[in-house]
Amino acid sequence: MAYSVKITWGLKDDDYNITWSETCARIMEQFGLPGDRYTTEINPEYMIFNFKTHEDAVMATLMVGNQAR
Repeated sequence: MAYSVKITWGLKDDDYNITWSETCARIMEQFGLPGDRYTTEINPEYMIFNFKTHEDAVMATLMVGNQAR
């Protein structure tokens, strides 16, 4: 079972000035490259991180805050 976290392309949080690329980099710094702990799905409007454990998905959601959809 996969636990999904969805991040929209072109994301920008004016309160924190965090871009989508910084958010993606945070996830990769914490969880490594795709394959071991998560996989990704790419869509023209968003990217989905499918985590193998619920705990990792929750941690990623907390890391990216209100940027996760």
